[in-house]
Amino acid sequence: MKGDLLPAAVADALENEMNVKDYERTIFLKKPEKKDIRTQRCFPKNSEPELYLLGLALAVLFVALGAGIYTGALASLITKFSEPCLFHRLTGLYCPGCGGTRAVYALFRGQIARACFYYPAVPYFAALYLIFMVTQTLEWSTKGKIPGLRYQNLYLYVGLLLLLGNWVVKNAVVILFHVQVMG
Repeated sequence: MKGDLLPAAVADALENEMNVKDYERTIFLKKPEKKDIRTQRCFPKNSEPELYLLGLALAVLFVALGAGIYTGALASLITKFSEPCLFHRLTGLYCPGCGGTRAVYALFRGQIARACFYYPAVPYFAALYLIFMVTQTLEWSTKGKIPGLRYQNLYLYVGLLLLLGNWVVKNAVVILFHVQVMG
């Protein structure tokens, strides 16, 4: 009869001879646990298989992009349809994304030093992508005997630092020396 009138959890508490006030104190007044942002992940644990499948899909895109850059077919499209950076045109400073397209183009041409100059986050993430894909393939093919690279937020933080550092340095050169770094 009690279960018909009360919620099931309260009825269970009464059956176990637990005081209702104690029950409310433990369940309803319990403070939520604080999560440490340093230990939180941007992706759920064990998300490497999904990231690996995404990486395989991106590999197809990268091959097509690389072929277009290598043959020169993509260069004419980029110059024809790309708009100049509005932020750069209005302020004379570089936006945080300035140099990204040039870095990708240089990287596919094998000019790694030039890609690092234009936008260091591009070669960093490209190397991270290659390492992740190779180690995950090895882990899959050896059925876990060779462990693959595991996702860590640190990889994103390093990329963010590269992006911000690149932006600050290039704009410092523009402001202090009045030199357009990327022409």
